[in-house]
Amino acid sequence: MKNTTEKITIMMILFFVICSFQTNAQENKIDAFKNLIGGQWVLEGKQAAGLQGKSMYEFAWGINGKIVKVKYYNTDPKTLKFSLRNEGIRAFNAAAKRMEFYEFDKYGGVTIGTVVIEDKNIHADYEYHGLTLRDTWRYIDDNQYELITGEWKDGQWGRIYHKEICTRAKD
Repeated sequence: MKNTTEKITIMMILFFVICSFQTNAQENKIDAFKNLIGGQWVLEGKQAAGLQGKSMYEFAWGINGKIVKVKYYNTDPKTLKFSLRNEGIRAFNAAAKRMEFYEFDKYGGVTIGTVVIEDKNIHADYEYHGLTLRDTWRYIDDNQYELITGEWKDGQWGRIYHKEICTRAKD
């Protein structure tokens, strides 16, 4: 009986250790944001509405590196003023066992979606005005990402709304 009890105890310990490693591996995917943290990421020129202007993203760690806080600024198409448009977070949801994001805009809107990490590329999938969209930050190098926003269906791009190089601002 002692051998059986010991075997069961060892198997249970191994099970919990393996589960812990899997959860930590998922949480560690937030490390994909490490290169973006602390910098300002800028797009200048033609904006989504055809307007000449500027967009900028700022990324910062929150809750001891467990979440990523994001601020998005752009040139407002109505006022032509450069201002804060959205604030959001990216975080691992332990209950759902996935990375998620929550984005709050200055008009009172909230966008909720999932985050998929592939190597150094970051994808945000979400529903917006009846469309399934994806924002992709495709890593080019430590100072550049290709930022793509478009329709996403069955693992394929549909209509692309925005595709530009986003560059780390120089101090």
